[in-house]
Amino acid sequence: MLKVNHVIVVGSQAILATYAEDDLPAGASRSLELDVMLDTTDHMLAEAAADELTGTLGEYSPFNVENEIHVDGVDYTTCVLPAGWRDRLIRRPTPAFPGDYEGWFLEKHDLGAAKLCAGREKNTEVVWSLLTINKLSGITLTERLRTCDPWSQPDEDNANHVHANIQRALQSLKGEL
Repeated sequence: MLKVNHVIVVGSQAILATYAEDDLPAGASRSLELDVMLDTTDHMLAEAAADELTGTLGEYSPFNVENEIHVDGVDYTTCVLPAGWRDRLIRRPTPAFPGDYEGWFLEKHDLGAAKLCAGREKNTEVVWSLLTINKLSGITLTERLRTCDPWSQPDEDNANHVHANIQRALQSLKGEL
């Protein structure tokens, strides 16, 4: 068992560090997954932690049954994040986790940029809905997207996919500003 005392929430649930669920549009926080990664630059340790988190706290685990949410362990190859994201993390206690964990959550624009980089329809819809109700700034989101490095992905096909998603998002944002 890995001994860590904090994790970084990188999935949709990270928005809850900034806004109460009642202040968000439908679907912005409905995910039953909590995507988290260990805060380390050691890629092998990050991968091992992701596997262990998923195995221990994942779908159908006692944690999932008790909390009606499950953890998906991820690592740095799972998401593309804007430059400087680490300096903008939001620290919150995580009482649902066993032990004395602290959670670090992506800042809302970093989360939005990561979701647009991934390009999944359900995620892009949430980002656009947050923009529509002024929970995200289009200008800030555009700035963050421009600092995302799709070539940080180890797989060239995935890097090309992320690059295309960034270009598509930037074009859409340009039309909104």
